[in-house]
Amino acid sequence: MTAPRRVRPDELNAVMAFDHVIRVHPGGDATGALVSDPPNDRAYWAPEVMDTEIVSGGVDADRPEDPGWTLLTGYTGQDRYTGPGMHDSEYIGGRLAADILSTPGLYVAIADTFSDDGEPEGWIVAHKPLPEDPAPRTTGTCQWCGHPISGIPGDGPWRATDGSETCRAGGVHILDLTRKAGRS
Repeated sequence: MTAPRRVRPDELNAVMAFDHVIRVHPGGDATGALVSDPPNDRAYWAPEVMDTEIVSGGVDADRPEDPGWTLLTGYTGQDRYTGPGMHDSEYIGGRLAADILSTPGLYVAIADTFSDDGEPEGWIVAHKPLPEDPAPRTTGTCQWCGHPISGIPGDGPWRATDGSETCRAGGVHILDLTRKAGRS
């Protein structure tokens, strides 16, 4: 992919091949966004991940370090786990795809390697904002407690308007995508 094209959430899994950095352009939403390869003025490298953490400097000596990447958390369906690691049976769809398409920046799906045997075990999505891309705040309602919440998709926990991260129903707030969310 070179020229920007509109991508829907149900197409994003096929577009995000492992280690292929993509750019989501500003102006997208949960129904789709313009997606292209990164800007041509420099090469962007996918971060290397070991034990669900970015390896500073990388484990591959031929790959330069590219700082500024963060790992998206809270999207796996694994029981009692909200970290960045996704199970091999999961895919880029649903809320994960909607949040990616509504937040501009660079994204990449990468294998998660474990230090005990060096073998890949699951995968992770990393995000890197570009200086020219705004980070819009999304507002909505918690699907568990109904409290008004806001946050930047993929950037830490959602917060209630009173600043609390903890949902009255227990756990963390989760944005209810069935209700209309706004931007500020």
